[in-house]
Amino acid sequence: MYNIIMQVDTQMTNLKRVMDADTNFDEVLAGNIEMAKELGKTVTDINYAMENFAKSGNYTQKQLDALTETSVIASNVSDLSSQEMSETLITAMSVFNVEAEKSMTIIDKLNEVDNNFATTTKDLAVAMGRSAAAANTYGVSMDELLGYITAVQEVTRDSGANIVTGKQIGRAHV
Repeated sequence: MYNIIMQVDTQMTNLKRVMDADTNFDEVLAGNIEMAKELGKTVTDINYAMENFAKSGNYTQKQLDALTETSVIASNVSDLSSQEMSETLITAMSVFNVEAEKSMTIIDKLNEVDNNFATTTKDLAVAMGRSAAAANTYGVSMDELLGYITAVQEVTRDSGANIVTGKQIGRAHV
C-alpha cells in the first residue's frame, strides 16, 4: 500500500511539473480516481496516461481528461498498452489535425477496421505511427491510410512494424 501511495504522489508531482500552475490538483486526482473506477483501471494507470499527454502538448484540463479517457478505453479494447495508445493518439492527432475532444474517433476507426478485417488495432497503430507523416505529405487521409495498411496486411500478414513506409504510401497514393 505504501508503494502505491508513493507512486501516486510521484505521479502527481510529475503532473504538477507539466501542467498549468493554476490547476486544482486535488480535483485532478479525484477525477482520475473516479475515472479509474469507471474504466476498471488503477489510478496509477490513469495518472500515467494523463502524464504522457500533459508532456506532449499544451492541453487544457478538459482536453487532458478526454485524451486520458480515450487512451485508457482503447487499451481496454485492444492489445495496446496505455503508453502505445498515447503515442498513437498523439501522432494521429498531430498529423491529421484531430482535436483532443474528438480523439475517440481515432480509436473508433482503428477498432472498426480491426473488427471487420484480418488485422489488429496494434498493427494498425504501429503502421500508422510509422507512416502518418509521409501519408499526410502526400495528401493521404487517415481513412485512406488505414485502408492501405489493411490491404497490405491482409495480403502479406506482416506485423504493423513491417507493413508500411513513407515511400510505399507515396507510391500507393500516386
